[in-house]
Amino acid sequence: MAIHIDNFLLFVIGVGMGLHAGGIDNLALSSVDPNKAGLAAGVLNSCRLGSEAIGVALYGALTLVFISSGVISAGLSLENIPIIASANLAGLSHQEAALSIYLHSFCTTVSILGMMCCVSCVAIWRLLRG
Repeated sequence: MAIHIDNFLLFVIGVGMGLHAGGIDNLALSSVDPNKAGLAAGVLNSCRLGSEAIGVALYGALTLVFISSGVISAGLSLENIPIIASANLAGLSHQEAALSIYLHSFCTTVSILGMMCCVSCVAIWRLLRG
């Protein structure tokens, strides 16, 4: 059974999002007065959900940009953009080109977001170190 690259990338994203949550919560809530722990937990969760919403919007926007540029460079009809973005390629006559466009845009988007996460991690580490 072969592991597809997009399944592996989704696994890495899931592990990356789930692995740090407990440590960050512990670090943030241990630096707050115990009487205000509920307020601190609420602020922390609001920040986390807000950043996740921004991340999902950024993922969708980048994926759409790369799918659109791939469709234009391949000479396909612009009507195929929503079909390729949904990854429902069954009705397309040029499935191989559409699959290549989708896979390239997904991998490029995840790579860009991964680099942004690495830069953010280094910046946060430097802030916590000082």
